[in-house]
Amino acid sequence: VVPVLGPDSQAAEDDGGARRRGIGLAVLAVALLALIGAAVALFLVFNSNDDETPPPTTTVEVPALDGLTEQEARTAIEAANLDVGEVTQAASDAADEGLVIEQSPSPQESVDEGAEVGFVLGSGPDVVAIPPVIGLTEAQARQTLENAGFQVLPSRQQPSLAAQGQVIDVVPAQESQVAPGTAVTLTVSTGVLAIPDVRNRPVEEAETILSEAGFTNVERNNVESDAPPGTVIEVSPAVGTEVAAGELITLAVAVPPPPPPTPTTTPTTSAPPTTTPPPTGTPLYASEPEHQRTSVIAKRRD
Repeated sequence: VVPVLGPDSQAAEDDGGARRRGIGLAVLAVALLALIGAAVALFLVFNSNDDETPPPTTTVEVPALDGLTEQEARTAIEAANLDVGEVTQAASDAADEGLVIEQSPSPQESVDEGAEVGFVLGSGPDVVAIPPVIGLTEAQARQTLENAGFQVLPSRQQPSLAAQGQVIDVVPAQESQVAPGTAVTLTVSTGVLAIPDVRNRPVEEAETILSEAGFTNVERNNVESDAPPGTVIEVSPAVGTEVAAGELITLAVAVPPPPPPTPTTTPTTSAPPTTTPPPTGTPLYASEPEHQRTSVIAKRRD
């Protein structure tokens, strides 16, 4: 026979079950806490070092490096008990060349003592060199410059004894450092050059002037003149004539005229004295002295 429980009996039984469940949960929680505590204890036992106590961590402030030279930046980092990290370079304004333009970590950031601080030095403007083009033809020079990223302006023609169409100058100068895309002007030879005026100069000086201008085929031609000896009195082709390299240039050089001939005198021989005979009918003694005439008369008397 199953006894029939009244409402009061049923409530009492429910309360007892709840208490038993609460006690069970409490026991379970205590056991779980005990296990956690044991695990922590074991961890501390196996990982503790009775001989060394880890030093407390010290933090320092990262110094500001912007605008410092590399050596100044290194000194500032080491003075803050930090280590120098990676040092690199990057393009910058001309005024920032060789100076710190970036750093990591940032200035005034707190980091552990001994942490690394890297920085970037400015390398100046991003520049390139004008390639060597003097001596090339205009077409070759243009191609070389355009391949290097430069803008080539219309060329200038200039009288020169270099081969016609050959580049004899470039602006900016070749090998100079300039920004990419800089405009470049070529100067190209016409292949001819006007003969400079070297008249009334000593011939040695005239030859030097012509040689420095590129004229190498020069000869002298002596010409009698009243000009100072050794002076250039004329140039052929004429002064100002445009000639090509290697064309002959003749310098007329003054030399004194020869002295006039010395007149020669023909020696004359003196003729022997002649005696004029006395006129016919004149007495023999007429032309004789008085004493001779007396002597002749005396002889005749005898």
